[in-house]
Amino acid sequence: MKLRSKFFLILMVFSLVPLASVAVISRRTMSRVEAAMSAEVHQNLIRIANGALTAAAQSSAAILGRSKLAVEFALTTLASEAEAVLADEPPARVKVYFAPDFEEPESAPPDFGPRPGYLKRTEDGRLVPDWVSFYQPVVFLAPGTSAFEVAEDIDRLSLLTDVFADISWKMTPSLRWLYVSLANGVHVSFPGHAGYPSGYDPRQRSWYLDATDEIRWNPPLVDATSGQLILTASKQVRHADGSLAGVAAIDLLLTDLQRVEALSSRWTAAMRSFVVTPSAAETEAPGLLIVAQKDDPTGAASWERAIEPQKLISDAPDRMAQL
Repeated sequence: MKLRSKFFLILMVFSLVPLASVAVISRRTMSRVEAAMSAEVHQNLIRIANGALTAAAQSSAAILGRSKLAVEFALTTLASEAEAVLADEPPARVKVYFAPDFEEPESAPPDFGPRPGYLKRTEDGRLVPDWVSFYQPVVFLAPGTSAFEVAEDIDRLSLLTDVFADISWKMTPSLRWLYVSLANGVHVSFPGHAGYPSGYDPRQRSWYLDATDEIRWNPPLVDATSGQLILTASKQVRHADGSLAGVAAIDLLLTDLQRVEALSSRWTAAMRSFVVTPSAAETEAPGLLIVAQKDDPTGAASWERAIEPQKLISDAPDRMAQL
C-alpha cells in the first residue's frame, strides 16, 4: 500500500471515530431530552385532565346542590299545602280519577298519553313510553281502604291539583312523581298514571315509614309503577291538632341526576359518571357507595326488594380513603 493511502486511512480513522462518538453521545443526549420532555408533557396532561375532571365534578356537585334545595323547597310547599287543605272543610264533590281509570284511555283524563321523559320498564327490562296525565292526579287506595269512608279526604286532596301542576311545571324535567299518602290509605300522585301493582301499599314503603317532620332523603328504590330506580325525598304531614296525617314525597329518576352527556362531549362517550356517597361502615375497606349511574344496574328488579347499592373500590385503599 502506498504511503499516501496509509496516511489517508490513518486520518480517516482519526476523523471518523470522534464523529461517531459525537453522534452516539448526541443521540443518547437527545433520547434523554426526549424522554424528559415526554415525561413532562405527560405529567402536564395528567394535571390538566385532573383539573378538568375535578372542575367537572365540582360543577356537577354544585348543580346537584341547587337541585336538592329546589326539591326541598317544593316538598316543603307541597307538605304545607296538604296540611292546609286537610284542615279545611271538604269542597263540593269533584270529579277525580282513580287508579283503575288510568288503565284504559277511554276512562282516563283527556290528556292521558305518552310524554317526553316518562318511561317504564317492561318485564324483560326494556324501557317503553309511559302514559301520564298533567290534567289530573291519580287517586290510589291502599288495600283494605273504603272509598266511601275516605271520600272527604279524597275531596280535600283534590284541591292540590293546581299545586301539583305548578311545582311540576317549574321543575320539569327533574321530577318524576309528586304525591301525598295519608295514614288512612289515600294516595294521590301527580302526574296521573297507571301501573300500581297488586298488593301495593304506600304506607309500607321506606319513604313513608322513615319520614319525619324534617325532609328526609331515602335510599334508592325501584319505583313500583315504572320499574325505574328513583330517589325519594319525603316529609311528614300533620293534622291541625299535631297528629300524623301522612307523608308528602317527591321522586326523582336517578339517571336524571347526572350530567353524563355534557361530560361525554368533552371527553369520550365511553366515560362513566357516578353519584356517590361515603360508606358508613368503618369496618369495611375504604370505598364509595354508588347512588346513581348512567346505566341502571337493577335491570328489571322487583319493586318489593330493597336495592343493594354497588360499591366503588380501589386496589389502593389509602388513595381511596383520601378520595
